[in-house]
Amino acid sequence: MRPILVLSLLLVSAIAQADPRVFVTLQDDGTIENHALKTQSDLNTIHKKLLALYKATGEPIPEILSVWTTFSLGGTDVSTIFDPFSNDVTGIGLQTAYPPQGVFKSSTPPLHSILFHNNVLALASRASLQNAPLDGFANYLFLLELSHNWGPAIQVPIAPLPAGQTPTTAELIGFSFHWSFWMDAGGSPAGGNVWTDNGDGTFTVTAADPKNMRYSMLDLYLMGLAKPAEVLPFGVLENAVPPPKVGDPLWGGPYAARSFPWFDSSTPFTVHATRRSLTIDDVVQANGARAPDADNAPKSWQLGIVLLVSQNDAPDAIAAAQQLFDPLASACAPAFHAATQARGTLEVVTYDPAPATDADAATSDADAPDAAAAEVLAAADAGTDAEAAAAAPTAKSGCTAARAAGDPLAFGLLLVAVGVRIGQRRARNRPATARSCEHPAS
Repeated sequence: MRPILVLSLLLVSAIAQADPRVFVTLQDDGTIENHALKTQSDLNTIHKKLLALYKATGEPIPEILSVWTTFSLGGTDVSTIFDPFSNDVTGIGLQTAYPPQGVFKSSTPPLHSILFHNNVLALASRASLQNAPLDGFANYLFLLELSHNWGPAIQVPIAPLPAGQTPTTAELIGFSFHWSFWMDAGGSPAGGNVWTDNGDGTFTVTAADPKNMRYSMLDLYLMGLAKPAEVLPFGVLENAVPPPKVGDPLWGGPYAARSFPWFDSSTPFTVHATRRSLTIDDVVQANGARAPDADNAPKSWQLGIVLLVSQNDAPDAIAAAQQLFDPLASACAPAFHAATQARGTLEVVTYDPAPATDADAATSDADAPDAAAAEVLAAADAGTDAEAAAAAPTAKSGCTAARAAGDPLAFGLLLVAVGVRIGQRRARNRPATARSCEHPAS
């Protein structure tokens, strides 16, 4: 066999064995990057543009669309947005977020939600802000935002009462779609912590590890991945008195229900509190039974992953961002599978050819355009497609004041406080849905 033929066969084999990316790269034209996210109308513009860019790729519309950027979203690297498009589950408290029934159909089926995770190039600073290790922090951000498809939004009874009487409280919720910092259910990407009872009226938190976070059995019940009988008793700390000299790095002031999980393994954190014990029966009493139940709920969802690059990113910067993002994107579906105790699966439906190798370059036409750059430019050029889910520009937001004050962190925190109540709108069979603008990771 001739040497050149042997070499050619080896090159073909190498190319065939190269792993494709599990994400697509889209290039913004400034529409998304330059919107300050002050109003509901800004959010509508962003999701409309994103969907137009995505549809231009020809990739299938997934049930969950996970979007990461190479630029600050809304002028800050720490706020993120959960954008719901549909819900068909009852009995998990979502009627409080999506009144009156909690269910609505997607304007872009089969899309359930878009998860805007913000700047992938700022992961180190975002982790540092929460005193968290960088290893696994992207997984944590993904799992946290993903969890919002099911809340958490459940109520619990204020006190045991006779049948038919169920005054309830949102005591388990720190702020919209996040478990309270005082929640004691084994730790979760959606919030809460693992608390150890010291037997003297104090409780000490166990620092969470971003790369090993797991959904609690209560989370899995809400997702339809666990039966009620599998949810063991859990608890919440009441009247907690945190240490006075340990401040919340995100919100400022002492730690409170709205605080994100504790990640700092080098600093002990002990509080005085009383633990209230709860059971799944309390959850069902206050919210009704989950429907569909675990026997009939889906166990797998389609996932699309997007790297959204800036209009100012040159081809070499885009290639570097793709290389950085590749292992993070590849870890999303396995992280979910592990976090659900192998009960839930994400099927990634986005596909992008693997980056060119040295061998590819050796056999390519010298005049051929860079494949990655061409793909990005084509997607951007085709991104004028006007078809996208529309929404009425009604808004209830405290974001404007903080943005006008020029404080990105304050703006991000106001986005959090607004939570899923940032707006209610009706459009294309999308009744009274909501957006969750959050800081820093969901």
